[in-house]
Amino acid sequence: MPSMPFLCLAATLLAQTPPNPRTVPSVDTKPSAPSVYAEPNPALPGQTVTIRWPAELGAVIVNGGGIIARRFPAGQTSAQDRPAKSTTYSVTMPVERTKKGRVSEPSRRYQAGVHVYDGSFPRLATYTDTRGWTMDVVAGWNRYVVDLPDPVNNALIYFQTEEDSEERTAVSIVPSDGMDSRQLMRKVETDIPTQYDMLTRTGQKETTQGGIDAFWMTFTGTEMSHPDTPMKSMVLAFVKGPRGYVISARAPADRYDERERLLRCLVRSFAFTYNLTQRTSKQANHVAHGERHEGKRPLSRVSR
Repeated sequence: MPSMPFLCLAATLLAQTPPNPRTVPSVDTKPSAPSVYAEPNPALPGQTVTIRWPAELGAVIVNGGGIIARRFPAGQTSAQDRPAKSTTYSVTMPVERTKKGRVSEPSRRYQAGVHVYDGSFPRLATYTDTRGWTMDVVAGWNRYVVDLPDPVNNALIYFQTEEDSEERTAVSIVPSDGMDSRQLMRKVETDIPTQYDMLTRTGQKETTQGGIDAFWMTFTGTEMSHPDTPMKSMVLAFVKGPRGYVISARAPADRYDERERLLRCLVRSFAFTYNLTQRTSKQANHVAHGERHEGKRPLSRVSR
């Protein structure tokens, strides 16, 4: 497997130390029942949150936040809200009755909570990628694409104010080549020292992203292109089908505490828009012709 995406990613990996347990909930740990969940979690005030549930639940009623007892038909598996504060959403399967009015299937209720941070944060924009995923970024940031072969399966995209900014987020996509999420994170750990000096790993834990098993790692180090600016970084890695995904964010160490919540919510906002294992040749060609040139690109975005 080509190592280039990981090496580039290591150069862009972005920042974090372990969150203060008194102010940040344990939202990065692996939940016991991820079939009904809200993402991103945590979220910023007014950030779009998607509540998801499995198709086998059929028709459901969703309640919570700005969604007031709304009924969704069978086949629809998500709803969106923009909560201003921490919210618990319920997803309920209505009672099923026989023709004589008897209960044939009792009501079942599932809950998904989202923690919304207090405070003021920059306005966000949503980037939509032709490979079938979206991610929130700070409005006004630019997209920088690294030219890689086979762009359907290999990608490296930076979101930042200018090239090689100290603060930025990044998405790296690589062929999974049979790796699981744990093995992918180990590969990332191996490649980080090629770009960072004075490296200190501050933590790693198992989590989920979009209902998929994932790993979350944090580290500090001095990035070689910014030798006078110590950085703190956060990294999220997981495998979906034939591809591995590494989502990251970084900031200068002396600004990290004030930016950590924002960066965490940006990383956690990464979400798929459809099943990537069912790509058509037309979609693959669209990506191949649309993501080939390195450099600054305008963002496809929806301002919040």
